[in-house]
Amino acid sequence: AIYNVLLNISLDGLNLTDGDQLRHIGTIGPGNSRSRTVKLRFSMPPADGTIRVEATGRDEYGTPYYEEESRTIELKPPLTIRKFATPDVYCGGIVYVSISVQNIQNYGIRSIALRDEVPEPFNITGSGLNRTFDIPPKGEINYRYQLIAGKPGSFTLPEVRASWNMYGEQYE
Repeated sequence: AIYNVLLNISLDGLNLTDGDQLRHIGTIGPGNSRSRTVKLRFSMPPADGTIRVEATGRDEYGTPYYEEESRTIELKPPLTIRKFATPDVYCGGIVYVSISVQNIQNYGIRSIALRDEVPEPFNITGSGLNRTFDIPPKGEINYRYQLIAGKPGSFTLPEVRASWNMYGEQYE
């Protein structure tokens, strides 16, 4: 048996949401194992990080034991946002714009504020561009609107922006 087993969890670029980095495991008998779950919170912008776990303990003779393991964790943004538009339109023609917001996480995100802008030579028809909505785990929200091309030329539509509040922090 190994006695007084301690886990020391080092987080490089990751945020621990529960418990301390040093955790007491106790005694682990021969042929047995113990596991602990660690919950992490993503940062914005998402970044990769490394979790390093060190386990220390002693046997009945006082001989120290030490094991170390590490893994790199890739954190992805919780939302995937795509914007599509009709590529070629004549002056006075209609540009069809569609926006897709997908939650790639296994938890819902509430009160997502989506903001889009219309560049100078275009006019929007119908409802406004700014929306607020909830999206369930693995869910997807799609909406469409139309623009009227006001003058000839080559134009780039701006990126769609999304913001939400999670764990008391504002994300964008």
